Amino acid sequence: MKAVPLRRRVALPPAALLQLLAVGAAAMSSGTTRAQEPGQQPPHGPPTPATATAEPPAASPSQAATTPLIRGQLTTRYWLRWTGSQNDSDLYETLTLDIGDPDKHDVTGHFYGRLAADLDADTNGSPPFFSLQDVRSDSVDAYVYDAFADVHRFRELELLRIGRQTIAETPEIAFFDGVHARTSARSDSGLQFGAYGGVSVHLYESSRTGDVTAGLYGEGRPWEGGRIRLDWMHLEDEALLGPHSDDLFSGGIWQSCGKLQLEGQYSRIESRDRDVRARAAYAEPESRLQGQVTYYQLLTTQRSQVLELDPFFNALQELFPFWQLGAMVGKGLTENVDFDAGADVRRVSDRNDVGTFNRDYERWYFKVNLRDVWLEGLTLTATADYWNSDEQDVHTWAGDLSQRCSQLVTFSAGSYYSMYKFSLFSNAERDHVRTYYTRLRFSASRATELDLAYEFEQTDLDDFQVLRMGFTWRF
Repeated sequence: MKAVPLRRRVALPPAALLQLLAVGAAAMSSGTTRAQEPGQQPPHGPPTPATATAEPPAASPSQAATTPLIRGQLTTRYWLRWTGSQNDSDLYETLTLDIGDPDKHDVTGHFYGRLAADLDADTNGSPPFFSLQDVRSDSVDAYVYDAFADVHRFRELELLRIGRQTIAETPEIAFFDGVHARTSARSDSGLQFGAYGGVSVHLYESSRTGDVTAGLYGEGRPWEGGRIRLDWMHLEDEALLGPHSDDLFSGGIWQSCGKLQLEGQYSRIESRDRDVRARAAYAEPESRLQGQVTYYQLLTTQRSQVLELDPFFNALQELFPFWQLGAMVGKGLTENVDFDAGADVRRVSDRNDVGTFNRDYERWYFKVNLRDVWLEGLTLTATADYWNSDEQDVHTWAGDLSQRCSQLVTFSAGSYYSMYKFSLFSNAERDHVRTYYTRLRFSASRATELDLAYEFEQTDLDDFQVLRMGFTWRF
């Protein structure tokens, strides 16, 4: 039996598991820079200091005609975290490389990797600054998220990708070493078929024996404004507690009706209904009116399964069925003023299943955005919230100020509140958390960017502080 640190039945911090999802999300878009570090952002609220580097400006047609053979991005980030007499400092290096031009070359390549170093190994792995990086004994670790080649020689194939890769359109994100092929669209129906398969990538496991990812899918546009997609995923995972093998089926439909966008998705695992989700969105650019309604329901208790389907099980155990409904409407009042209003409602299907990490709650909010009101480049955002959960009624506020001092410098600061927040530093869920943050971004040129951020998190029990410094070079 192989030893798999992440799959042991130990109480890993939820933050550590959240970082695993961040790693998967970091590889979702193969051609862009995706540097994901620990971080959390409240739904619909003012953003915390972002950890992802801004995307480089889009190339003009003249620039696209002279695409360099090798291009990429190198980002250096330093993290300092502390509370009381305890502190932790880490260094992260992320590199993105693209080789070749698909319009000129038969084969192109892409690489994305990260180097992580614990600069004070004496605190490595000790609370409250535990992270996934600490499941290994080394103070320096290297991770490869993307390393693939795309073959452009076959007219019948829109995509032929070989190597380490991620597929985000599948029912669950597929992260594997293998092959992915997708046919070119046929006729006006846009009918396409795809297949993929290989060895699953679980970055924090010690052995890959018995880990398999494979799947088939088909999609098309059989009528005007409509799209449908069917997926089958087969996943195998030989974990410390025993092997798992799961088949996941999913179907989705998308429909565009002018300014109204509709979508619905359903998935089934083995012989059980798994979940459903739906979304309706409306946008009217002329009057700056927009609205959205979303719905999600988990239909069956989520128990120990393959890692891709239950990344939280080792810490949170079973996740019982629940449903969540969200609604939002936004309107531009003047050229410089607009507002958003909305609500999020979550209910556990059986009241007896309510517990930590699986709660009932309601959040109602109203947000106002002011742009270029007193100073050019100044944006102010104010949000008022009403939270209700477990007989708690909380009225709170959030605010964000962002000043574009020039084309090169942007400063922002603000604060937001979370009724419940997964601790980024300890194995706990905290409530009534007030976070303050500030951020400075300086772009010396199109090729370089400096990013400084500070965050102060205030709770009833303790205070935590984070300082981030980053430098990005695009070449």
